[in-house]
Amino acid sequence: MRQFEQGKLIHVLSERQLRERVFIIVQEVRACYSHLNDPYALARELGYKVVESSSASSPMFEGASLDHVIFLRTYDCLNEERKRFTLYHEICHGLLRKDEWFWSVLHDQFKSDRDFSYVKERLCNIGAAEFLLPRSSISNILASEGVSVAHISKLANQFRASKLATAIQIADCATHECIMVVATRMLDFTQNLSRLIEFPGSNKPRLVVEYSMPSTTTKYKVARYVPIRSNSIIASAEEAPAGVMLTGRDLVPFKFRTRWEVEVEAVRLGSRIYALFNLKPPQPVDDRQLSLF
Repeated sequence: MRQFEQGKLIHVLSERQLRERVFIIVQEVRACYSHLNDPYALARELGYKVVESSSASSPMFEGASLDHVIFLRTYDCLNEERKRFTLYHEICHGLLRKDEWFWSVLHDQFKSDRDFSYVKERLCNIGAAEFLLPRSSISNILASEGVSVAHISKLANQFRASKLATAIQIADCATHECIMVVATRMLDFTQNLSRLIEFPGSNKPRLVVEYSMPSTTTKYKVARYVPIRSNSIIASAEEAPAGVMLTGRDLVPFKFRTRWEVEVEAVRLGSRIYALFNLKPPQPVDDRQLSLF
């Protein structure tokens, strides 16, 4: 789509077009460096120096890229799969900047710094997931096994990817309208305060939306840091044993509390709860596909 703004012709890309451009960028790099399956080696080949540090100014910081340096925070609790995802994410920041046309389109389309930053981070998450779990492979598996949070652990192990990256790619490969929501407990960040605030009557961080990913056919989004209701299926999954999947109907955790009750499945894996909100029923499983599990 094209629009005129103050006499300037600008391109306006749809959600699907934004994602497709990122896929093309990642696939071209993967094809060019097909012999490299390690993000550290790929970063060096692309001219980046990776600097790891256990200290950072923000507790939410995991990585950043600046010119030809990628800064990566290391944690005792951060596993190798999560580090791989973060490094690929930062590589994607550099790849998007190098695509001058696409970078210009993003700047023209998303005027505010907040919107631009939000979209950029989402696209880099999509790119990192594509590096780790090629959607051509994931789509074939989902066609035979169905779209479900039950596959996250299996696919993460199979592709040596983080569970977060796997959840993102499952949602992106889904052919029906759905939203993958990843929730965890964290201290609250507010836009108007530069410090962390405590919640009355609670000595632990609040359960909030950490990430979300709509399928390509879904026009609705769930915002980050939206609090999770204590009587939601996500809260119940947090209290359930790890790996036990809960199913039922629940409200989509929209920021402005729009009431939309849909079928949901949720599972706790580690400190995160992964919930798939099916806005429409999933496509029937293709029994002609050979099961890969």
